[in-house]
Amino acid sequence: MYPFARRALTSSALAARLFALYAAYTFLTVGLHGYLRAEAIRSHGDVATTYSMGPLDRAVFGVTPSVALQRALPSAGLEFASFVVWASLFYLPLMLAAYVLATRGFRAAAALLALHMLVVLTADAVYAAFPTRPPWMDEPVRRSLNELSGGLTTLDANPFASAPSLHVGVPMAYALWFMGYPHVRMRRIGHMLAVWVALMTFVVIYTGEHYVFGSLAGIVWAAACYVVCRTLRIAYPRQRLARAVPASPPHPPAPLRAAEPATASEPVISEQAAA
Repeated sequence: MYPFARRALTSSALAARLFALYAAYTFLTVGLHGYLRAEAIRSHGDVATTYSMGPLDRAVFGVTPSVALQRALPSAGLEFASFVVWASLFYLPLMLAAYVLATRGFRAAAALLALHMLVVLTADAVYAAFPTRPPWMDEPVRRSLNELSGGLTTLDANPFASAPSLHVGVPMAYALWFMGYPHVRMRRIGHMLAVWVALMTFVVIYTGEHYVFGSLAGIVWAAACYVVCRTLRIAYPRQRLARAVPASPPHPPAPLRAAEPATASEPVISEQAAA
């Protein structure tokens, strides 16, 4: 067992800190997140007051990508696989945070969850100011995720949250954080998470949940939040602490003193006389 995980099981104070960390995470990314989305839909309940990324997608690709993908690709098996990838957003981030908590400690896990909350809550502010419709609201696409999930997608308090896509932005934030961590194993995990980002991007476009440019906006949004955390030196607290107390430079060696010539008062003894 990892040392931190062993201490977490035996120390009541550390267990209380972990509980406080996850309680704050749950409140901000679930409670406050849900409240902000509910307020956004209350302010923009009329579809006519919302925006769409559809015209931009059609201007670039000539057709709505969601419609083209559903017509070109078979639905058997692919829709279920898409649901598995889509649902991973609701459990994989917590599993990754738990892994960081057990292997890298409390500060690293807190920094990762802080980045997660920054991406989610700032995106909520964008949804409130610029509500955007998903493809399934504008185009004749089959919303298979709603059918496979038993209607769980309808629990979202704000359907006008298409850009930036949090289903793409959150995996992107985790991938960037792991790839930037100064440890080889963590960077390898980050490279694997890049595959998660690519799969999630395809899934949300194929299922009609997000437009292409809404998905790209999620990637850019996550990258911007990551850069902010790196700039403020809160992405990796241990690295910040190491930089705050730099090691003192080694003292240069004292210069060697040149041999002084013999003075007149000191007799010079030749080698023959000494012999």
